[in-house]
Amino acid sequence: NAELARHDPALLERPQLVVLTKCDLLEPNVRDALLDELCEASGTNAFGISAVSGAGIRELTGAMYERVAARRAEQYSDTEA
Repeated sequence: NAELARHDPALLERPQLVVLTKCDLLEPNVRDALLDELCEASGTNAFGISAVSGAGIRELTGAMYERVAARRAEQYSDTEA
């Protein structure tokens, strides 16, 4: 988040997804440990993905969809009030 803050502090207010890429290159126990660390450090879920094998892509895109849908619903309810 420090990098985001240096670029534009307003970005810290936006929802974030934490993603570990190239998971196909990691041993499963190393991958799992890194994901646990990322979850703990970020205070949110972390997703492990591999573009080569496709692992984790469905879960990540599902989470992205849920975030966008929730944001749109929130914006819509704000305009209704």
